[in-house]
Amino acid sequence: MRKSYSKEFKFKVAIEAIKGDLTIAEMVSKYQVSGSLIRK
Repeated sequence: MRKSYSKEFKFKVAIEAIKGDLTIAEMVSKYQVSGSLIRK
């Protein structure tokens, strides 16, 4: 079964990815999501 994420969670992760303060590996660890989801 696939995991569903709320709009708020996706927005928060997207904003952090755009800022570029954390590496993808750090974001994967922090949010417990796949790196491929962050790259999209």
